[in-house]
Amino acid sequence: MRMTEACPRRVRLTRLSDRRLGPGLHTEDDGSLTIAMSPGEPSEPERRANWLPTPAGTFRPILRMHEPDDAVFDGRYELPAITRTR
Repeated sequence: MRMTEACPRRVRLTRLSDRRLGPGLHTEDDGSLTIAMSPGEPSEPERRANWLPTPAGTFRPILRMHEPDDAVFDGRYELPAITRTR
């Protein structure tokens, strides 16, 4: 899984990947992944591990899927909504 955010005001590309170096992504007990998107780095270690930096203003997240399975193509997979938590 990889989520990429592009900022139109600056030439900057940030990636959140399950193959990145470091401590790795934090998953919940049920295997789900919560991505923290904010301009400032979170203080909680679990949120910081899954942090995707964003511009302070309006932005548009882009999800790129590499080799998706049939559920994506036939419409069974629905991308979860992005919800504001803080």
